Amino acid sequence: MKEELFWAHVERRSNGCWIWMGAKRAGYGGFGQELAHVWAYKHFIGPIPEGFQVDHTCHNGDPHCPGGKLCYHQPCVNFEEHLEAVAPLVNQLRGHGNQYKSIAYCKHRHEFTEENTYRFGPDKKWRGCKTCRYARRQGKDPATYVRSTPSR
Repeated sequence: MKEELFWAHVERRSNGCWIWMGAKRAGYGGFGQELAHVWAYKHFIGPIPEGFQVDHTCHNGDPHCPGGKLCYHQPCVNFEEHLEAVAPLVNQLRGHGNQYKSIAYCKHRHEFTEENTYRFGPDKKWRGCKTCRYARRQGKDPATYVRSTPSR
């Protein structure tokens, strides 16, 4: 019954997006107590791994999408091709609203990988280099410090 109700609110578009035509919450489709794309992923694909988020991959590949509240991919529920469970950092770095996502290295040339990046500041929107932080805590120069294993 719930699946029939779900499909009654979906419109398939020529770009491959399946747009949620029902209620919206901050641009995302709302289905019962959940976001529609999250419900679709859990119902048709399976559980979302602990600590992961559902990312709209259709958004990531569209250079014309303005992102943020104007993003027209937020109501997409195409679980077959456009939704992927990813770590929050991956989801944020993929987003169009992240002006620093193209910066792959810190100022000391340590790569911003998921393992070597920590988040801080308001809403955890800023990122820092774990290798540099560790070097500073050890009283070493971050510019010349090489670390064999990232900190946890």
